[in-house]
Amino acid sequence: MQNAFSEPQDINVLMRQGHIYIADIEELCIDLVRKHCRRLGRPVTVLEIGCASGITSQRLARELPEAKIIAHEEYAPFAALATERLRDTRVVLRSEPLSDLREPVDVILSAGAHHHLPSDYLHHARSLLRDDGAFVLADEFCPEYCTAEELAHLSRAPAIHLAHGYVLTSLDEIEQYRRAGTLPARAREMEGRRRRALWHWYRFVVDQAISGGHIEVAVAELQSARDDLVTGEEAEHKLAPSIVERQIALAGFHIARKHVLGPPQDPSLHSMITYELEAAR
Repeated sequence: MQNAFSEPQDINVLMRQGHIYIADIEELCIDLVRKHCRRLGRPVTVLEIGCASGITSQRLARELPEAKIIAHEEYAPFAALATERLRDTRVVLRSEPLSDLREPVDVILSAGAHHHLPSDYLHHARSLLRDDGAFVLADEFCPEYCTAEELAHLSRAPAIHLAHGYVLTSLDEIEQYRRAGTLPARAREMEGRRRRALWHWYRFVVDQAISGGHIEVAVAELQSARDDLVTGEEAEHKLAPSIVERQIALAGFHIARKHVLGPPQDPSLHSMITYELEAAR
């Protein structure tokens, strides 16, 4: 029997139909990119980082006829799908490493790619963004799992480094790990809570997909949950918003606005977040 997800395009299309909030967050991202293009009031260049099969970049090209749209996707199966989808559009598709891109841009969009990308990509994104530009960063994060003490520590952390999935927060911790594989107790405790918070979120997503009759989406989410619960798995590793927000600050960005989709009364289900970022002054 053929697997329903044998083609990556199936994931990109079906997730918009059966994963709670993904269609909503895409609409929000389109609206925010449009808003920032209007704000700049000049011909703009928009870069989508991690465009997958090109669905959003295709929409941006239709809705922003005066803008130059660059879609970037390194993952070869998705890049092949994007090539087909964008063939007769004016979108420029780039599939080389993101670090090879040098053209200055006015607006950057990353929708759903952040937790798949190397953490240093934010620094390169900052180098590409013009000083008056905007970075719309949306993703499915792990709902917050850090304690008040950890939040205070993270707000002052001079570094955020993933050591096979464990979060290190200083140059000394990084050096100790490299020399002897030593992990601070805080990193181990945070990872345990990350796993529990993730499972709570994935159960909610799968239940929503099943109740809506989207069995293929439920199966895909169960596979993602399996990967995400494995510490250090590179395919899936969602972090708490507090950790991501420190990464953002260390890369030279300021959070202008934060949009959270989810039940207002239940922060344990606040995973779908969109940030509007500006260059830090």
